[in-house]
Amino acid sequence: MPLNPGQRFGAYEILALLGSGGMGEVYRAHDSRLKRDVALKILQTNDEDHRRRLEREAHTIAALNHPNIVTIHSVEEVGSTPFLTMELVEGQPLNALIPPGGMPLEMLRNLAMPIAEALAAAHKQGVIHRDLKPANIMVRPDGRVKVLDFGIAKTLPAADQALATVEQTGPVPIGTLAYMSPEQAAGRSLDERTDIFSFGIVLYEMASGRRPFQGPNAAAVLVALLNRPAAAIPGIDPGLQRVISRAMAREPGARYQRAEDLLVDLQALGTPTGPVAAPIAPRTTGPSIAVLPFANLSADPDQEYFCDGMAEELISALARVKGLSVAARTSAFQFKGRSLDVSEIGERLKVQTILEGSVRKMGNRLRITAQLVDVHDGYQLWSERYDRAMDDVFAIQDEIGRAIAESLKVTLSRPLSGPIVRPGTKNLDAYHLCLRGRFLLNRLSGLFESLTAARRCFEEAVALDPEYAAAYAGLSECCNALGYTTFLAAPEASRAALAAAAHAVALDPSMAEAHTALGWTKTLFAIDMVTAEQDFARALELAPGYPPAHGYYALLLVGLGRFDEAMAHAEQARQLDPLWLIMPFIVCMIDVCARRFDRAERQMRELIALDPRMDGTYWYLSSALAGQGRIDEAVQALETGVELVHRAPFFLALLGVWYARAGRETDARAVLRELLDGGRCPPVWFAQLYGALGETDEAFECLERAIEEHDDQVSFMAVDHRFDSLRGDPRFAVLLGRLGLPVIPPAAT
Repeated sequence: MPLNPGQRFGAYEILALLGSGGMGEVYRAHDSRLKRDVALKILQTNDEDHRRRLEREAHTIAALNHPNIVTIHSVEEVGSTPFLTMELVEGQPLNALIPPGGMPLEMLRNLAMPIAEALAAAHKQGVIHRDLKPANIMVRPDGRVKVLDFGIAKTLPAADQALATVEQTGPVPIGTLAYMSPEQAAGRSLDERTDIFSFGIVLYEMASGRRPFQGPNAAAVLVALLNRPAAAIPGIDPGLQRVISRAMAREPGARYQRAEDLLVDLQALGTPTGPVAAPIAPRTTGPSIAVLPFANLSADPDQEYFCDGMAEELISALARVKGLSVAARTSAFQFKGRSLDVSEIGERLKVQTILEGSVRKMGNRLRITAQLVDVHDGYQLWSERYDRAMDDVFAIQDEIGRAIAESLKVTLSRPLSGPIVRPGTKNLDAYHLCLRGRFLLNRLSGLFESLTAARRCFEEAVALDPEYAAAYAGLSECCNALGYTTFLAAPEASRAALAAAAHAVALDPSMAEAHTALGWTKTLFAIDMVTAEQDFARALELAPGYPPAHGYYALLLVGLGRFDEAMAHAEQARQLDPLWLIMPFIVCMIDVCARRFDRAERQMRELIALDPRMDGTYWYLSSALAGQGRIDEAVQALETGVELVHRAPFFLALLGVWYARAGRETDARAVLRELLDGGRCPPVWFAQLYGALGETDEAFECLERAIEEHDDQVSFMAVDHRFDSLRGDPRFAVLLGRLGLPVIPPAAT
């Protein structure tokens, strides 16, 4: 009988049903003894064969100690009902992440490699899975892959023989027909190569979005599996096609003989010789345009988000027009509400034309006006008025974009018969929520309230339309911002941001914003620096002129110690978006980590001269001064910053580090007590402070927690002088290696 939430089952409280199958049900439950949530696999039959199979699964998994294989905790019994307690794997099954057209190569590769590693580990222990399929592969929010359900796994009789065989159990082959090898479907003896064939089917589905063997019924699937080779997948990477074809060879002898060999070929997919280098967009000398925020002429001032959103959508659409240079949003929106002549705006943004307009909304009706102006003489190149229903908003945007392209005589990147504006959703409510979320995300005042409200908007948008990639990308960006401002704890921020970005990429692999969000999340929270670089490379391949991709990629390169490349991308971002406020700080971070402290100091002093209330400048200035050994000046600068941010934890922690370096141990320990009492300081900051105080064991304990919780400063451990007090300890190099960061000798940093 199924169990209900709240019901007790031995020492466990049932929380939810996770799934059911031939052997029973799997529940989420709370272990009242160890105070943790676990998964319970409960046998709901008295069949002795099923009972033996459950016990076999327990022994099988217990023998497999691998990070990509689910962990079993215990085998227990309540009454006469046996069950397993296992690691609870949060996340989504792989089949839920495969988009209809298949995954992009880098996403497929990143998910497939840990599956191959799990199979290799199992085969090394003499275990074959026999039911490998996407539904038995979980992807956690942090990207970790877990292979589940060894319920029909079989132990090879000779684990030390690479191709030892086992017999099928009974006349009917065990497993899932659509993912079986030919020999498994035919009931023949099996070895580890049956898993390799099944993995080939999984790879085929990941690459194409469909299974290779299909039919209206099981008999038709079986005929296809036994008699017809899988069709080649059009348009995929040739190297990936070769891997899939070899894994799915009909004769076991023609397949990969070991999972390790398949893993080697997966690792080589899309990997050029040397470091991945994302392209840097050249400066264009052709037609150029800035789209200014549309004026809100509606009676409701709350419609401002819609006006801004209209302009942003047009910026995004025009950026896809071949031969047209488009000023970035942050630069163009600097002129919102300011009465400046178009010639002055054109000069400051280095563009030839300006698009300006207005929106009046009454109920479900829109009146949108737009005009294209030559900045040199103020001549109106084109203008139009649209009186339409709200349902026509995407068509209006497309008509404006097409008119601009034709007026400036540039080439559309897609056929003229197709749309230039690609609606991300058909749900207008979701569209409005996404626009409002973007509007709130871009606000500079009331940061916590704005970011929190923006997150709600994006979450409501994806609830209304789960296929809305742009909303997932916005949600990821919002969670990243909440994480690095410490308004959201790093573990939660990183999980939410990573899941949203990965989903956005899966839904729309052609969206540069989604790949950028994914790369930035992995970089910011030190989740996977290697694949983060590939994400940025893909974003810049899709949109070489997208400033955030260059800017955030520069920060990844800083963490890897590749300072010249970082500066090249930072300068490119600054050229593309000269008024993006974050860029001076990115450039300063590069100089600080490259130990060019005098340059970093000059940059921050120039900003302070412009606005002495800009708190972030004091944080970076103090780091530049401390790097030059001017520790008393660093303390003085940061004390000013600490008061401006009302003693925010990360400012305060850095001040404690400078106090310790200045020999002011009493002041440093007072800061430490204040941070401990406050309860909001991430462990990475405690690590730096403990290190500066000479308490290295405590520092490394905090660093371990910081890495586990994905604190946002961990990415710069290899290069930032704030970690110099720990750099000579052998444990530091070990941690860097775990993160994929370079081990740079102290003298070179």
